Amino acid sequence: MVAILNSAGFTAFFKSTKDYLQPILQLSAVSLPLLLHIDDTRRAALLIGIVYFFIFMLTSYASKSSEKFSTKFRSTSRALNVTFSSGAFMLLASGLALWLHLAPVAILGFMALYIIHNVRKPMNVARISDAVSNDISASALSTESQMTTILLAVLSPLLGLLADRLGIGPALAILAGLVLVVSFVFKIKDEGKNDAK
Repeated sequence: MVAILNSAGFTAFFKSTKDYLQPILQLSAVSLPLLLHIDDTRRAALLIGIVYFFIFMLTSYASKSSEKFSTKFRSTSRALNVTFSSGAFMLLASGLALWLHLAPVAILGFMALYIIHNVRKPMNVARISDAVSNDISASALSTESQMTTILLAVLSPLLGLLADRLGIGPALAILAGLVLVVSFVFKIKDEGKNDAK
């Protein structure tokens, strides 16, 4: 159950925040002293295209390297716990950087968050499958999907409310801080190299 909660919690946290990268890129494009002969809309589109190109390239590599990455840790559970906290720290850094008007740092933090999410996905499926019998693995993954939807329905409006009241940077930092505070709820018990049941 904790493995499902860990997966659903991070996925909901990621999905509720990932789309904030685009307005950050748009704001950055307007302030860049480059390509000034191009209008702001086209400059923003160009920057967004370049950044997402690198994100998709890096996340594709991250997914392929997930198994190799997990072997660097004592267990898959340990890898998932570390990446959960790391993802929250990346968003916290992005929020604080945006708050301090350091948009390039915020963009790099988001890119790191995308990579972490894609490294985690194969590990999540493997860990959930290990935690339940083969007969109910499909039901477990369905439960994870439903739990993600529920958590997303809570986090997205909360983040939107904070962004409206305080701005995007503070909102992201506050949400990331809250996720770190409650991360112990999502921590999977580390049972060794093979994560035995």
